[in-house]
Amino acid sequence: MSTNQEDHAKSQTLSHGRQQQSRGKVEALECRVCEDAFTNHGDKVPRLLQCGHTLCHSCLQQLNHQDFAVLCPFDRLPTVLGPGGVWELKKNFALLELLEKLQIADNGDLNSPDLQILNKEKELRICCDENEEHLAVLYCVVCGSHLCVECSERTHATKTLCRHRRVPLSQKPKERPRCEFHSQHVAEFICLEDGCQGNPLMCFICRDYGRHAKHRHGLLETEVEAFRDTVMSTILSFRKFTEDASEILRKLESVVCQIEGGDTTEGNRENSNPMQSMLGTARTARERVQLHFAELREHIALKECAALAVVESHIRERLGCIRQHQENLTAMLSQVREVSTQWEKALMQDDARVMLAAPSMKVLSNSMEKEHQLFTETNFNHLLDPSIPITFTKAVIFVIDSSVRERLPEAHTELAKLMAERDLKEATLLILANKQDVGNCLRVEEIMESLCLYKLCCGRSWHIVACDVPSGNGLQEGLDWLAKQLLEGT
Repeated sequence: MSTNQEDHAKSQTLSHGRQQQSRGKVEALECRVCEDAFTNHGDKVPRLLQCGHTLCHSCLQQLNHQDFAVLCPFDRLPTVLGPGGVWELKKNFALLELLEKLQIADNGDLNSPDLQILNKEKELRICCDENEEHLAVLYCVVCGSHLCVECSERTHATKTLCRHRRVPLSQKPKERPRCEFHSQHVAEFICLEDGCQGNPLMCFICRDYGRHAKHRHGLLETEVEAFRDTVMSTILSFRKFTEDASEILRKLESVVCQIEGGDTTEGNRENSNPMQSMLGTARTARERVQLHFAELREHIALKECAALAVVESHIRERLGCIRQHQENLTAMLSQVREVSTQWEKALMQDDARVMLAAPSMKVLSNSMEKEHQLFTETNFNHLLDPSIPITFTKAVIFVIDSSVRERLPEAHTELAKLMAERDLKEATLLILANKQDVGNCLRVEEIMESLCLYKLCCGRSWHIVACDVPSGNGLQEGLDWLAKQLLEGT
């Protein structure tokens, strides 16, 4: 190791030792109650009691105040407080001066700072106040000026100025605001009254004797710190909100891609092309609807063929029946005309022959009377109606009054007529046993036995439900069953 390197290492060791020693001295100046080190400002400012002891501002505020006085925790001697309370106690300026000297000694090594650290300060691109061509790397706390290394050594070469504290620009202390009405004093308090929010900053003179006298106030650093915490918590909540919203947005985009379909990237070891086509749910739904209605059209086509076959069969049967009646009527008319002709010829003969032909004529007359009676009794209305009835009944809902036992035979008769209808041969039957809320009403088992439903409805889909129409009990169950049967039937 060279001599220069050894000297540099020794200087660093000595500097570190001096820093540790001065830092230990600063930490030794601490409050004997909370054991926290005193500070130049804030809650840890040292204040004097009338007995001579010194405590920090925070501990004095926590002591019990009795009759506008506070008792010293060491000798129990009272210290009278004014209207401003602890704030009116004088600061221990001798202790503050000693504390400031120790801090200056602690930062004395900045007069010959490490060049690597100072080179980083040049990235701030702040010009030196003494020479604008140079980049400042230091800040003098006392002078309030930005300096480069050369100008710092030149301007602070005197015995008085060399004691000024100079720190790197990145460690530049925050500028403390001055009171608007007393510019020589620092505005270290803030007024908490609503009417003073336009200009709440104040010094101790404004607080005790000026326009903010007897107003609620707080320490500027404390209020600012609390406000910073509030803003940071709001920022964190905003960040959480943005993260949640971004996540929802990402999921919505994913859902849109899944609905619309398209290309998706999936890692595939065997396939060199990672882009694969993804079938969207919208296309799948359309295909399912198209397939369903294609099946419906096919089913309807089959139903149409079956219905046309039934209609053709009905037409053939009806035309056959009409033609049969036409032939019968034609034959009967021919026979009547022939008999009438024979009778007219017989009546033109003499009396003897008429009387001899009377028995045979009576036989023919009786036959003709029977034909006439048969013609009179025959109902030709349905034959004279050219319309062809077409019905598409799929279901029948039959309602029974369960409270009247005497009407069960009538209900049985009407139901039997319905079941005998040819058009209702394959119709689904739902029987609603109504008025089940009435006392002594017929139970479902009794109705099934009285109507002989197992025999009457054999070969068809049927169901009986106990219900009460005004309240709606049982109706939903019955209608759900009927809807299910109709859907399965299609």
